[in-house]
This record gives sequence, structure tokens and C-alpha cells, in this order.
Amino acid sequence: MSQKKRSGLYLSLLILFIAVILVMTGCVKEDPAPEAEEPVEQTGVLTGNVRTAMDADDNMVVKGVEVLLADGSTTHAYWDKGVTDQVMKDMEVLVESYDDPTYPWRIKEILFIPEIDHETATEEKDPLVWYLFYSGDEPLEDTGEARTLEIELSQKLDRPVTLEIAPADHSPTVLSSGEAQLALLDFDVFIKSASQAPYQVVLIPENEFASAYYRGEIVVKADHPAQSFSDLEGSRFAYTTQDDLAGYHLIAKMIADLGKDAASFFGQTLSLQYSSEAMIDALMQDEADAGILYSTQDFSTLEWFGVENDLRIVDTTAWLPSQILVLSEYLTEEDREEITRTLLELNSDPEAAEAMRNLYNGLFNITGFHKPDAAFKTTDQNARSATEISGW
Repeated sequence: MSQKKRSGLYLSLLILFIAVILVMTGCVKEDPAPEAEEPVEQTGVLTGNVRTAMDADDNMVVKGVEVLLADGSTTHAYWDKGVTDQVMKDMEVLVESYDDPTYPWRIKEILFIPEIDHETATEEKDPLVWYLFYSGDEPLEDTGEARTLEIELSQKLDRPVTLEIAPADHSPTVLSSGEAQLALLDFDVFIKSASQAPYQVVLIPENEFASAYYRGEIVVKADHPAQSFSDLEGSRFAYTTQDDLAGYHLIAKMIADLGKDAASFFGQTLSLQYSSEAMIDALMQDEADAGILYSTQDFSTLEWFGVENDLRIVDTTAWLPSQILVLSEYLTEEDREEITRTLLELNSDPEAAEAMRNLYNGLFNITGFHKPDAAFKTTDQNARSATEISGW
């Protein structure tokens, strides 16, 4: 081999040796293999505006948490003091408590608490959820009016509005969770939940088929000697059920107002499960000395059954609203005033008025709203007092 060829070979070997050293020491790096992406754990998807508030230290606190319901859907539960450790404990209690498979709103799993800070907070108005509660447990079908009313209210209030409907026995859970900003429900259901539901009665709904107010009428046979409620002490009294505001709890308050004990005032009591006909039969057949019937401002039960000459009224309860519309106390005063004004003016909008009347095939038949009169405050206080006396 010539000197020239040997020199070239040595040079090639030297270059190869240097390259190997550089690779081994890391000075020359191969293109790295793409790293596998770590799976992102996502237990829920947040939708809509997140409810937030400022605490005493001017920090943003989250007011909403998403939960998975037993029927597979998700919803937001709101607390107006922020999602705290205590709130999470309360949520865990709900998860453990609502294990009845027939209860569709039971909470199956807490999904997550969204993280919110000043930079991501929004100045947009929070959405409004309006719950309408009805008697019964059969699912109802919306024929389009609910969506129409949602659109009308959203435009008038300049914020998203959602209508939800649920059986009346779900109202304590919905109200205590703060999920609803508005709710339409029976007055006695509201009174039952008042201690745990931060809501204000703002409007009384009107409809075409029934008066907005009703009362209990304590009746006896026409020839009974009693002239007042106090004369019924020791008598046989027929009531409806122990869940009835006018027919049981207000009676207990009337007894307490006499300075008597409700547990021993009557000599005997008989429960007739909301049946006016059974109540009248019990009185006419001398199975009871006195009982309670219900009348509205434009409907007399005695006249309806044709017994106005056989039975007479010795006393009455106060007039009670059949249904009420309540607003969350955690809405601002400005928001409450705006919502109240908008609902009062709905009848001036033909499309909104028609949708309101025909909601869920006319189940609610709302023809308008009016503000509670001056006497309502006393009625409300008496009703709350009555439930405390009777231990509801």
C-alpha cells in the first residue's frame, strides 16, 4: 500500500473514532423518539357560565360543582358561599343518602370542582334556572312552549334562561341545593322547605280555572251546638292528612292560640286523605262532629256538593295562596327587581303569554302574576309558625 493510501485510511479511521466519541459523550444527539402523551384524566365537562363570587380577601371562589346523576346525566349544584370543605362533606352525605333507585335526582358521583381565577372569570350574567314543580310523578312532555318561553325570557333579561320541570317531592332537594334561581311551587311545599331554602316569595301566579287563594273551612252539621272553634274541644274531628298545611297545621295553630294542647284538644281524630266527599259523608253519618273542607275565593265546596243547608261553617283558616313564585335570596336586589318586573309584564307579549298558558299541555295554565298583598306577610308568618307548633 502506498504512503498516500495509508494516510487516507488513517484519516478516515480518525474521523470515525472522533464521531464515535462525540456520540458517546452526548455532543451529537440523535433525534429523540416522540414522547407518549400522558393521558389527561377528565371526569366531567363543564358547560355554561361558572358561578363565582369574591370572598372577604378579594379572592375568587367557585360557587358551582358538577355532579353525575343516577340517570346518567350531569347537572350543576350551586352553593352561594363557595365550594368549601364543608360543602364537599355535605355532597358526600347526599351521595350516601339518595340511594333510592326510584329517585331520579339522586347524586351518583361528584365529578369535579372547576378551578377559577381572576383571569378566567367572566363578567357575563349568570344563567337563570326556573323550576316548575307539579303534583304527581309521571314524566311530562314539552310541546314547544317551554323552549319558546326560555327564548322570550332570555331576550328580555339578556341572560340565558332554562326551564326545568320536576315532581313536587323533588322541590326540597332542588331548593336546598340552590340549583334553582326561580321556582314555581305549591305554597305548603315551600313552607315545608322554608327553613333550608333561601328564597323569597315575590309573585302569586294566576290561572283561568282556579282562584289564586284558598282556605280551610271548619264545618259541622247545621244542628250542631258549636258556635265557634273553641266549642269543638273534646269533639270528634276529621282532618285530611298530617302533611296538609290548612287542614292540619293551621288547625294546630288555632288550638295553640287558645292556649290548649293540640295533641289532646280533640276527643278523637279521623284522617280522610284529602277527600271532600268522604269528609261530608263522615259528618252527615255522624262519624265525626266536625271536619275541614276547602274553598277558593270563587268556589264553595258546600255549594258544589249541595249541602250548604245541611252543614255550616263555624270558623275558617286564613286565605292561603295555592302556588307561589320564589326567587333566590342570593340574586342581587337589582336582578330580583328585573326578573319580577319582566314576569309581571309577560302578558303584554302575546307570544310569551300564550306559551305561559300552554306550558306542558296547559298543566299550569298561568295567565299572569301579581304581587302578594299586604295580608300575605301575616299569612306567611302564621303558616311558618303553624309548622313549628305541629312539628312539621
